Amino acid sequence: MVLYPSWIPVISAAFFAVRIDHLSCFFNSVLDAARGPLSGFLGTLRFVFPFVFPLAPMTSFPAMALLGKLDLTTAVLSVGGGLAFGILARLAWGPSIAHDTSSSS
Repeated sequence: MVLYPSWIPVISAAFFAVRIDHLSCFFNSVLDAARGPLSGFLGTLRFVFPFVFPLAPMTSFPAMALLGKLDLTTAVLSVGGGLAFGILARLAWGPSIAHDTSSSS
């Protein structure tokens, strides 16, 4: 619920820029960095990965749930965050499609 909506704004940039290769590589690098457990991040990254660019919970929360360490409040907030990212992705996608100038019908 978070990865796909996070990727949509990156792909939407293709309607405004000719090449988005570097942005795509940056997104993949951040995704790789965020795959570690939340307890492994310190300082600013401990705030950035779960809340600003919430990819770390995708790998940490399922393991925490299996171990019985994920409380109900965190689970509900994570689902709400996923829905919020979905709404933001939809808001980014609409104007991008409207900006499309391809020759197909």
